[in-house]
Amino acid sequence: MYVYLAIHLIIILRFLIREQKNINKKNKITDKKWMFDSIITSLVGIGFLMYMPIQVLNFMDDANWSIQNQIISSIIFALFSIFSYILVKIISVKVTTQMSKLYPEYNLYKKA
Repeated sequence: MYVYLAIHLIIILRFLIREQKNINKKNKITDKKWMFDSIITSLVGIGFLMYMPIQVLNFMDDANWSIQNQIISSIIFALFSIFSYILVKIISVKVTTQMSKLYPEYNLYKKA
């Protein structure tokens, strides 16, 4: 039971560490830190970590799995899915277009 949870946590942490290394590499190339870009990437990391409670629900017994728990779990899963979609698909695209309009050098940063 705990083995699967540990494997899931390791996979998520590996992804977050790799993304942080990519951000640091881009910052070294351009010598600039972009506030919106760092905020979005940190929020996406939080979004991935929020899936951990959902994985714990997989290991509950059938005796504890009532209709109320199913409804609450479904609502939580739907909210996390919407939150992650908004962060990854909507906000990051809008911020990228806004930053490209405001700062022309941001396009160079995105190419790095």
